[in-house]
Amino acid sequence: MEVKICPNNTASKSTWLKDQLSQHSELTITNRRCLNYCGQCIVEVFCIINQQNIASDSSENLYPKIRNMLKATKDNDRKDQKTS
Repeated sequence: MEVKICPNNTASKSTWLKDQLSQHSELTITNRRCLNYCGQCIVEVFCIINQQNIASDSSENLYPKIRNMLKATKDNDRKDQKTS
């Protein structure tokens, strides 16, 4: 699963977030200079996962949202495998 992160996230407050996400082997972290969400990176920390914009006021608050999304994706994948 690819996680796209803007390196301009609130003046590069995304370093902690990238460190946390790099511990998840199933993720590919991509730094994109511009994710075309004009100005959002100045106001809040955000990333794009599965074409969905996930944002929060800090990296520390964004990380649990990302983990919840990963868990939901894994749960859905397991359900799909059981019905196949």
